[in-house]
Amino acid sequence: MTRESPQRSTGVTGVLAKSGSAYVIATVAPILSTFAVTPFVVRALGADQYGVVGIGITLYQVGLVIVSLGFPAAITRHAIVGSSGPAGASGLTLVGAVGAILLGALAAATSGWWAGLVIEGQSPALLIAPVVSSVGLGIVMLAQSFLRGVDRVREFVLLGMMAAILPPLSGLIFILGGEASAARYLWPMAIAHVTVGLIALLGVVRLCRPVIVAAEIRRSLWIGLPTLPHQMATSVLTVTLVVSAGSVVGVASAGALQLALLLGTAPMVVIGAFNNAWAPLIYRTPDDDRKRVLTETTWLVSMLCLVLVTGYASVAPLLAFFIGGAAGASILPPSLVAAAGASFMVVYLAHVHLVFLRGRTWPLALTTPTSVAVALAVVYLVLHVTGVDDLRLFALALPLFYGLQSVAAILLARTSGYDLPRLSGSIGFLVAASACCIALAFLSPPPVVGILAFCSSVAFVAFFVLRWRRRTQDSRL
Repeated sequence: MTRESPQRSTGVTGVLAKSGSAYVIATVAPILSTFAVTPFVVRALGADQYGVVGIGITLYQVGLVIVSLGFPAAITRHAIVGSSGPAGASGLTLVGAVGAILLGALAAATSGWWAGLVIEGQSPALLIAPVVSSVGLGIVMLAQSFLRGVDRVREFVLLGMMAAILPPLSGLIFILGGEASAARYLWPMAIAHVTVGLIALLGVVRLCRPVIVAAEIRRSLWIGLPTLPHQMATSVLTVTLVVSAGSVVGVASAGALQLALLLGTAPMVVIGAFNNAWAPLIYRTPDDDRKRVLTETTWLVSMLCLVLVTGYASVAPLLAFFIGGAAGASILPPSLVAAAGASFMVVYLAHVHLVFLRGRTWPLALTTPTSVAVALAVVYLVLHVTGVDDLRLFALALPLFYGLQSVAAILLARTSGYDLPRLSGSIGFLVAASACCIALAFLSPPPVVGILAFCSSVAFVAFFVLRWRRRTQDSRL
């Protein structure tokens, strides 16, 4: 931390902590509701039917990125630095929603061609439900990108909670009130997703009258389309891993891996929520002050990462048993491996802000698919060489992917023309977080070790924060 500007340092970290916390609440509440609903869904459907649901969930996670055409990456940026500002961003949201509906209709009409490639032995009509969900969630993502750009945190929070709570609750009500099947769970979810999406779109239009400019649409597509492979990489990676586990180990293992990745990526989801405040803060910072701000905020997010990851490790045994029941023992280790990717995600985000700010996103269309391909190739090679069908090895693809992504982001940020952040104060927190997860996943110590790791990390972070506050107070005197 710089002693020359303690007030500015305190202001930057304070703004990020306040706004980021609000976005985290919007993310954590739905996660908790999902954790509350999932055990009932798993027990009501059984392992095989939930395996189908798991594939459907990963399918609409990929689909929502495709149907949004990369517009979310451009909308937030346009609201802050675009010539037509919020009005133009509202117009881009409306155009993106129309595009999502058209692409969703095309995917549904052609489901007979591709459904068999995703899952065998199921009616193509079943997979239309995830397509409908992807359209609804795509519109929600577009609306949230607008709300993030105009700093409407409250509306962002409300919309996120509606999109995450109402659909699974609707599906659960239907399977508990009649025949328990994947179709009776996925279709009510799809209808709820679309309903929330339309409410979100109406809210954006009422909040700011749209201005549609053809040149801005072309510019946004130029920025956004190259990010499609980038945005859906994690979902594609998850789909590939889940489908591979289903074909190699069994459908029940596909459901177990999907739950493991759902749990293990929770720290990354929270960091992503924090990024809803982090990215706009970096965009709004003047060029001559951006390196300092990015360095300080990376330090803050790195400490958050350590607490989140070790916190997850401390409660993971209980969560795995609560959600997976008898399958909890098979869910826990791969979820810990997946959580190790959070540290690399922080490094990646700290540098990719500069790439998006510059607007030169086209290299991401190359680097991100390459990272996915290399991560999968390494995992499949390890599986082939060892001959062991261990779900931990499948989950290893996530930290490998984010590690490759962080290297690519650093290289691309060097070509942005902006100064890169200093990571010397952050790297220790990040290494400790990843090392903790990998050790717990492969050594399988007693659960108390995870609790001790969490308590130690909290004490460690508190020590550094208190020392920093003491130094800034001394500097003011």
